[in-house]
Amino acid sequence: MSRQVTAMSPKLLIGLDIHKKTWKLHFTTDLVEGSGHTFPPYTQKIKSYVERNYPKYEVCIAYEVGCCGYEPARTFISFGGDTFVVNPANIPRPAKNNFVKTDKIDAKNIAKQLRSGNLRKLIIPEKPREALRCLTRQRTVQVNVFEGSWATARPESWYTPGTIQWMQLC
Repeated sequence: MSRQVTAMSPKLLIGLDIHKKTWKLHFTTDLVEGSGHTFPPYTQKIKSYVERNYPKYEVCIAYEVGCCGYEPARTFISFGGDTFVVNPANIPRPAKNNFVKTDKIDAKNIAKQLRSGNLRKLIIPEKPREALRCLTRQRTVQVNVFEGSWATARPESWYTPGTIQWMQLC
């Protein structure tokens, strides 16, 4: 997936719908509407497929940030492709997609919006910052569990004294 930028290089636009067990991809070029495929959740398999079937294409990939976080984006960037990580709420959807929503339709819509230039990139945080965000979210969940309605369902004996002290630092 090397990126060769010239005036004549064709573009390959890939829309991904990412889930834990499978990834739905829709391949589109700048001239032709492409096809959809299902891949296992390994970026290396996508790279080998693109290199085998779309040599000499400038690759641009877009996916909704979700369960897999930013790690696929970091890998795609290391392959040399332009990567868009987008907020799912910021992807324009046709009215009929409000009734019928499948992974295949989502991947195709992401590729279509990428081709038309309607997607805005999210900033991909560095790994230490992402780890800090995760820790902060987990702490918030634990504080809510400890102070909220689950406090009666989960007695303090379930927590170590260190965990209780950490949660009380709010």
